[in-house]
Amino acid sequence: MGGPNFIVPTPPSGDSSNRVANTQFVATTVASAIAALPFSVSSTQIDFISGGISAPSVQEYRIIEYVYFPMTLNQIAAKLSTGSITSYLKINSATVTGSAINALGVTQVTSLLTAVNTATTGDVLVFGVSATAGAPANLSFSIKFTRTFS
Repeated sequence: MGGPNFIVPTPPSGDSSNRVANTQFVATTVASAIAALPFSVSSTQIDFISGGISAPSVQEYRIIEYVYFPMTLNQIAAKLSTGSITSYLKINSATVTGSAINALGVTQVTSLLTAVNTATTGDVLVFGVSATAGAPANLSFSIKFTRTFS
């Protein structure tokens, strides 16, 4: 019998006369399971990165020092416990379109990233703060991205 090898135990009585039938059943079952898999498998994955800054100030924070695979940034969300900031994202030195957000205290703010939002292997991702007010504290942020597998 060609194809994959399957181990079918011999019944306790020692009678192996049905071994061929059992092997054929297992092979047919495996073939049916493979045929039932989705017709196509997605080549993209949606994921996120997140972080926090306890006392954000006007400066740039390198949140990814080295991008290990190409990605498209899709959305950013940010929130503070107190104060407010105006922030943005950059890939290397280019500002991501749609990334300028004004985070005000305990209200979560989100923004869609619409252009200049593709990072390639070796790029740097920067979270920048351009203005603060009212002693901002406990910034948390998440950045949603899409990765395509080749």
